[in-house]
Amino acid sequence: MFSTQRFIPVRIFHFLQKASLAWGLVLCTSGILLAAETPDDSKLAAQVKEIFRSRCLECHGGSAVQGGVDVMKVAELRDMEYAAPSEPDDSLLYQVLLEEDEDARMPLGQPALNADEITLVRKWIVSGAKDFPTDVAGTAGNSKDDQYREPDYLFEQILMHQRSLPLEDRYFIRYFSSHHLLVGGATREELKRQRDALFKTLNHLSYQKQLVYPEVVNEDVETLFAVDLRKLNWHRTVAKSESNSDGPQSLNNHDLLLLEYPYAIIYEASQTYDLVAQEYVRPSKMIRPVPYLRIDWFCSTATLPPLYHDLLQLPQTLDELEKDLGIDSEDNVEQRIAKRAGMAVSGVSRNNRAVERHPYEHGSYWKSIDYISSKGSDNIFIDPIHLIGTGGEMIFNLPNGMQAYYIADAAGGRLDFAPTSIVTDRLAEDKTVRNGLSCIRCHDRGMKAFKDDVRPAVELISGSGQIDKRSALELYPPHKQMDELIQADQERFLSSVEKLLGHTQEDEPLTPVSKRFLEAPLQLHTVAGELGLKSTEDLRVIVRQPRLTGLGLVALADAGVIRRDMWEDFYDQVITGMGIGIPVISMDGVTRPDYLPPTSTVDVRVSTSRRNNIFSPGDELAIFVENRGSQPVFIEMLGRSFSGKLATILPTGTKLDAGEKRRFPEEGNLKVKPALGSEQIIVYAGEKEFPGATIVRGDNVADRIVHPFYQIAGEARPTFDHDPRGLMKRTLTIETR
Repeated sequence: MFSTQRFIPVRIFHFLQKASLAWGLVLCTSGILLAAETPDDSKLAAQVKEIFRSRCLECHGGSAVQGGVDVMKVAELRDMEYAAPSEPDDSLLYQVLLEEDEDARMPLGQPALNADEITLVRKWIVSGAKDFPTDVAGTAGNSKDDQYREPDYLFEQILMHQRSLPLEDRYFIRYFSSHHLLVGGATREELKRQRDALFKTLNHLSYQKQLVYPEVVNEDVETLFAVDLRKLNWHRTVAKSESNSDGPQSLNNHDLLLLEYPYAIIYEASQTYDLVAQEYVRPSKMIRPVPYLRIDWFCSTATLPPLYHDLLQLPQTLDELEKDLGIDSEDNVEQRIAKRAGMAVSGVSRNNRAVERHPYEHGSYWKSIDYISSKGSDNIFIDPIHLIGTGGEMIFNLPNGMQAYYIADAAGGRLDFAPTSIVTDRLAEDKTVRNGLSCIRCHDRGMKAFKDDVRPAVELISGSGQIDKRSALELYPPHKQMDELIQADQERFLSSVEKLLGHTQEDEPLTPVSKRFLEAPLQLHTVAGELGLKSTEDLRVIVRQPRLTGLGLVALADAGVIRRDMWEDFYDQVITGMGIGIPVISMDGVTRPDYLPPTSTVDVRVSTSRRNNIFSPGDELAIFVENRGSQPVFIEMLGRSFSGKLATILPTGTKLDAGEKRRFPEEGNLKVKPALGSEQIIVYAGEKEFPGATIVRGDNVADRIVHPFYQIAGEARPTFDHDPRGLMKRTLTIETR
């Protein structure tokens, strides 16, 4: 983060000169944080410690103290006036975060801290740059030797918990953990935030009336939690096979998560893992042998499409959603049951926006009408009654008082994300509003207050004009009435959150957990901690090996960073390379479109009759699959439609000789259907024959491809069949516009 050459007096005036302007920018971009209640000193210090740990420690902590600066030693930062108490504009530590020159800004050679992180650093200095809280101590059995974290600790905890339960309850329990954070260091505040994020995420994904409270399994450090699937109603089948194959016949919500999970490992050398597999994993009939899920992954992934839509079984169209909720929005508007407001400018939408509140069984259903512009027919002030928008966002109360979300286009079709030309998410790195997570983070206190601009404008109309003044005033209530409705909805939501967390929610916990997991660049010490390594040296050697340097991971060895998606792509190869165990690859996950085996010569390509793979309704289409390798391969090819439905195109066992190119259909062409969107062609290929996929279908759940990978066999000691590491997976997306 710092280097000696940066700390020379000639730069100090330059830094201070820019301070007021840069701070003004932070004020503008971090309005919500500054308006929120100021956290207490210890909480604030813990937050800043986590920022420094994740972004600065590679160069300025432990054995690396470039420029003589160790960001974990706060007393030294104060003594050297790098963090001058109450004087952020005189603190070089703060100033180098604001520097516009990339050759001077810290962290050097890495993405800048975001505005919210910089704001927290400033607040910490203003409050006196107080000492950081100590990390939570490791647990007994947390280290096998000087290098590796012993995974047996969590497995022992799971076994003890399982054996303490009645037999009829054991196999409905699922586990979530934040224990991986302890290896790299974590404060009690960080673990508490993980716990709160888990509690909120689970209850944002539940249609049950009662709130669900995960049970703490290890009360000494509180890093392992148990959840009864029946309390979430996640134990029921949401998708099942229509065939009589030997493959899996049904999936529940938790199984959908397991198919996507990229961090599972089979520990061959662990007898405790063997016991967990025998006593818990196998009888629980999980689709993959995954004893627990990481909390940060779960909170950051389950709240995003496609999992968010599938876990809540949100239908493909807005009409279906409103029918399921028992809401007739058109009739509610016509009968003036709905209450509407309109804004010329809102905090989310770039243009005119109208919102409607509809009462329903569990509280309220809010519906926005958004526009691509604010002129012509998009001007809601021309006709505030008959509105036809470009799309909208829906918010409705779940039976437990929490909220669920839905984004639709102009035709009412469900969207994964909203166009940034219409709405934006200030908390997302790319500003894209993604259904679920963006909405939860934005509506951290429930419904947001707004000021209606339409009614005051209509009230100024005199005489008879083009607007039906009486109808408009009936539909757009006075400010006081709308404010009371908003306040009631806010109180309903916040009451549920406070009851759930056991304390008042000062800061929304899912935001920092998900932003750190999804967006923060990963440094060597971070990924070492996730692997359970106390030292980074072994990992530094591994990522420099020739067979891994082509993966782009070598940057980690030289104080560089990588992104989360890259780390997940090559996590299994690092696990294999270090001999930690057998990685459980999410080969069938819908969030993992491609997998290239590291040591295989398999090279299969899939293409269409159009180079850009973009078609129009009525066009003719052909699909090609080609073996570019030097050896014969066996393939399986499936297609996924716009609506998520799967079909087998070429069955498993189809052989392609070296250099062979096969066409589908063999003769003629497919006719592109009159539906807009994306479709996929998915190909699995291997040098040896492999078991075929089972297609598992459900209502309002995208079809799943499920291969019988990692089936547990053996009695005395479990073995795992069908390791897919020799297979390749490629996914081709076809657009119809």
